Amino acid sequence: MHDPRIWPPILLLSGILAVIRAVSGSIWPTLFLHVAFNATAVGMPFLPRLVQNPSVGLVIGCVVVSLALFGVIAWIARGSDSADRARQVDLEPDPGLGEPQS
Repeated sequence: MHDPRIWPPILLLSGILAVIRAVSGSIWPTLFLHVAFNATAVGMPFLPRLVQNPSVGLVIGCVVVSLALFGVIAWIARGSDSADRARQVDLEPDPGLGEPQS
């Protein structure tokens, strides 16, 4: 159970993970990013004071790096044949969910 004060960043992260899952066609990138997010939260108390009280420049730099990583993952996934096949499977109706068969 998460503290309600951190729901906004978790909501943002869940949206990003959903997009990465849809773009990549694989659960693995989202799993690794989820683990990295949780590891960051666990490791914060052990990091130097600079990171514990970040400056605006550090925060902006982290956002830029995060967007770049997101872009690289999306770019790699767009060119992947296995990701394309997985996206096609995602679009097929699932009769078990009450969706009509075509």
